[in-house]
Amino acid sequence: MPVVQAKDPKVVAEITKCKNDFAYFAGKYLKILDAENNKFVKFKPNFAQLRLLDAVGKNNWVYALKARQVGITTGVAAINFWKALFTKNYKVAVVAHTSKSAKNIFEIYASYYNNLPEWLRVPTKAANVNEIVFTSGSAIKVSSATSESLRGSTYNSLHLSEFAFYDDIPKTMASILQTATKNALVILETTPNGQNEAKSIWDEDNGYEKVFISWMDNEKYVSNKSPKTTYEFVEEFLNGLRLTKEQRNWVYEIYETRIGGDFNLFKQEFASDPTTCFIASGENYFNIQFAVNSPTTGYLEFGNKQKYSTYLMGVDVSGGSKTGDYSAFVVLDTTDPERIEIVASYYERVSPSTFSLIVEETAKHFNALVVVENNSYGLSVLEHLEKAEYPFIYRKVKFDKIADKFLQTLGFHTTAQTRPFLLAKLQKYVNERKINIIDPRLQFEINTFVYSANGRPEASGKKHDDIIFATALALQGLDQVSEELAEQVALQKPANLREVVELENKLKTNWENIRDNYEREPIQDWFDTKEIRFVDDVYSID
Repeated sequence: MPVVQAKDPKVVAEITKCKNDFAYFAGKYLKILDAENNKFVKFKPNFAQLRLLDAVGKNNWVYALKARQVGITTGVAAINFWKALFTKNYKVAVVAHTSKSAKNIFEIYASYYNNLPEWLRVPTKAANVNEIVFTSGSAIKVSSATSESLRGSTYNSLHLSEFAFYDDIPKTMASILQTATKNALVILETTPNGQNEAKSIWDEDNGYEKVFISWMDNEKYVSNKSPKTTYEFVEEFLNGLRLTKEQRNWVYEIYETRIGGDFNLFKQEFASDPTTCFIASGENYFNIQFAVNSPTTGYLEFGNKQKYSTYLMGVDVSGGSKTGDYSAFVVLDTTDPERIEIVASYYERVSPSTFSLIVEETAKHFNALVVVENNSYGLSVLEHLEKAEYPFIYRKVKFDKIADKFLQTLGFHTTAQTRPFLLAKLQKYVNERKINIIDPRLQFEINTFVYSANGRPEASGKKHDDIIFATALALQGLDQVSEELAEQVALQKPANLREVVELENKLKTNWENIRDNYEREPIQDWFDTKEIRFVDDVYSID
């Protein structure tokens, strides 16, 4: 459609004012669809959109973490449309998480353009279902995260919408961000989606201007209808917030009518704070959550090897692919079965042959009983340990009907039938706080281990569960490690009374009534520095 020539001084002045003043232009000329009344109304920035504008004024790179339907997408579109309309060769790219969302976002831009007065419309030389190209050289392009249509171009503005729901966040973002010009406006916006890379980006000090927008920032989220029924867990949540009666009513209305009674989903979709919204996503398999970023790789040690301690080592082996699962092991101090300690762990993508050497070295260091799968890639580690004549390997005893005798097989056989038992034992120890979860990699995997839609416990999205299964495998050796304990202690009897006391306190038991066989004189100086009392036939040291 041809544009009216702006020869009238008043028109020229008005265009100039629109070009220089976003707030003036948006408030007077932009129109949005009012869904309730099904008619176009003037764009009037709400509180959430004003906060976004404030963030954009501070930094070209903005991360808006938000509740649902607070108007951020509409606000970003208003900024981008204004820039593209009044700036030559200004190119905008919008990336939505689905094709349907991309279509909906493009309709916002189309309505902005179509509802302008004719004299404000910059002519277009191309327009289709996902792109507007102006004769000024500027353009607005909307695509889905799975599309390759942005490749090979550069953009002055990038809007990554609901990026927490992209299939492969790191890969997709890397591909998109490389299209940005040097001083590009980059806006990330999303509702939370569990403890994925979107949370990591939020937590990191990475140069983004961070703005959190809760559902309470939307003045429309109110209701005059009081709930017929209240719930203790909802009330506990609400009592932690400063809400009006109308806001409380709205929470119950949404809970009962729109989210199917899943209050965790409410806390995700309608975020009230930037911590709860991430943790609340999905139904977690474990009853504990941790504040932790994405895991690091490599070997970590959390405590030194202790004399008279007994160690279990669980080993989960992968194929070593650069994009696949990780090979992982966990070493547990199981001397006190009511308070198991993680003393070391490993988490890396390496070949099974390289991993076998690392497992052997670590196992020998701790004299650990090694529990490893005897199927898939685990067989290579088992074969390596056997060849190295490592003595402490988990053995499964079962009766062979054909041979009519009991047979021992090395390792643990993981199947669809044994997997639930593995996880159930780990869940019990974690939920009952019988294991000290000090490893940040295990913390992260616990956060992201959830029940799937079919009720199967597994890592959410494209997360990993390698440390989880390594720990679960280690716990399977608890029944056998006591035998190993007796064998090891027999080989290293306490040398003196001091070591007797140390062993008794470690094991919380009497050392076979042999204390009196040890000479006290050589360690008299040590006794002088400790207060020792005899309680329940066991030494206690204060």
